[in-house]
Amino acid sequence: MRQKGVTLIELMIVITILGVLAVVAAPAYRGYSERAQRLDAMNALEQIARSQKTQYLRNNTFTGNLNALGFPGGVTEDGLYLLSFDGAPDRTGYIARAVPAVGGGQEEDTACQWFTLDARGVKASGPNTDCW
Repeated sequence: MRQKGVTLIELMIVITILGVLAVVAAPAYRGYSERAQRLDAMNALEQIARSQKTQYLRNNTFTGNLNALGFPGGVTEDGLYLLSFDGAPDRTGYIARAVPAVGGGQEEDTACQWFTLDARGVKASGPNTDCW
């Protein structure tokens, strides 16, 4: 009489293959996740730029009030980045900055630790310059 089933060797081979796939896939997934979460900062900075244009048209000056620009608490929508301005915005311009929030998970993204967008629409990031 012949029994049907899986041998221990076959089971160990399948477990080994799954382990190798997990080791390869985990870092790739983390990198993909970091890149996707950068959109939180980019979208927030672009929203600030749109709101600043409206602010300038109404008041002939830019504002440093993030609450008035739609970002209460100075954080992005998903809470992954902190928003601020380099210097005080005035009639001549502004530079909006986004940096990873502590505990948000993006502080491990060493390739793109900050993003900026200024009144002229110039985008920058660092330490890598191609994060946008």
